[in-house]
Amino acid sequence: MIHPTRRTGLALLTALAVSPARAGVLRVTLATATPGGGFPAFGDAFAAALHAVEPDLVIETRPSGGSAENLGLLSRGEVDLALVQGAYAYPALDRGDGLTVLAPMYATPGLFVLRADSPLRSVADLRGKPVALGTHNSGLTVMGRAVLAASGLDPERDIRPILLDHAGDGPAMVLDGRVSPSGVGGSAGRASSPWPRRPSARVSSARPRRPWRK
Repeated sequence: MIHPTRRTGLALLTALAVSPARAGVLRVTLATATPGGGFPAFGDAFAAALHAVEPDLVIETRPSGGSAENLGLLSRGEVDLALVQGAYAYPALDRGDGLTVLAPMYATPGLFVLRADSPLRSVADLRGKPVALGTHNSGLTVMGRAVLAASGLDPERDIRPILLDHAGDGPAMVLDGRVSPSGVGGSAGRASSPWPRRPSARVSSARPRRPWRK
């Protein structure tokens, strides 16, 4: 997403790709999220790919608390671009906060991840269990709460919700048993994922009222 006061900068981004003349290095700042999640990995890859094509375009990634903080950074003009999950983006667009979408990133299915030997088989089985929903300002946390509510569980009372300081903390908490499942986005299977390659964790789509498959 981008703030309207930054549209001139985006026009320059476009001009770099079509103009043979170079006026100098263009630097823009992209807010991502906490280490260990999909946003930082995507942001770094995005910046590197554009810089490889246009050496005069430098996108500097900036860690943040996630989607909610990114909206504030954009509104205050502290960054040029920001990665924002749809659960936060749509309300901001509806409010007319002066933000707009530059381009979509990637589809992000919501997943509950748990140990392969866990006896849990459905969303209903999470009742009373500790669940790492995501980071404090993550769109994934909003998504997880919505899925739980649609499945008949109050995300504040029927489970023991745990909010993370860093997205990368979730996998270790699942594997050592501190939480039952952890919510993750569709980017959890990336090459730099903290999840082990051995089948010691099971990934299940977060679909209301449908059992997780073994």
